[in-house]
Amino acid sequence: MEERTNVRSARETMGIFTNAQTAEHALQHISTLFAGDQSRVALITPHDPQVESKLKDEFSHMGQAAIIVHLWSVILSVAAGGIFWWIFYSLGNPMFVHEIAISLLGSICVFLLIGILIGCFVAYMPSRNGVIEPTKKAVADGKWVVVAYPTSGTELQAAKNFFKQNLAT
Repeated sequence: MEERTNVRSARETMGIFTNAQTAEHALQHISTLFAGDQSRVALITPHDPQVESKLKDEFSHMGQAAIIVHLWSVILSVAAGGIFWWIFYSLGNPMFVHEIAISLLGSICVFLLIGILIGCFVAYMPSRNGVIEPTKKAVADGKWVVVAYPTSGTELQAAKNFFKQNLAT
């Protein structure tokens, strides 16, 4: 598959099929929706040993999402630590008034640690990507999977509608 800058897929852009014929039909139809670009559609056969490599874009998306979550957790944590310090400094707490630099650094570090831990829990929740685990389970159960990688809102909606109409899970 060619490299894309914005890989966005979700459970709605994949279909699980019970036989090869319907999966092949879905592959052809989705490819047609994407102007014949078959590189943006992955067909994963039952018990496929290369399922990991065919889902590489999903792993890339999870990595991108994890980086964004961690960046936000750092920004919010530093802000929360600064606000916490400012509140105690404004209240005249002697430890915060007489040791400004140490208390500020300590507040930020404590909140940063808490924020990074929360960011890790959020970034690596299994529900953050609804394609990898369902695909692996379906392939292990002997089903066919078609994963579409739309790059525009029109393609996304068309792929979702197709999978809904064809009762793909």
